[in-house]
Amino acid sequence: MSFVKPYRSYLVNLDCISGISSRDIILNNDIRLPLSKSMYNKIQMVFMEYLGKKKMFL
Repeated sequence: MSFVKPYRSYLVNLDCISGISSRDIILNNDIRLPLSKSMYNKIQMVFMEYLGKKKMFL
């Protein structure tokens, strides 16, 4: 399992993310968590890599 820390108090499993916007991480259950500006690029890159790896194993 892989996790990311989008904001101070949150740790999110990549399996639970359905999307990322410039301000939020959107979870599979439609809950939105804040995403710090400084972490946006890194988390977006990690999430895209994760999706690519996941797709390879399907």
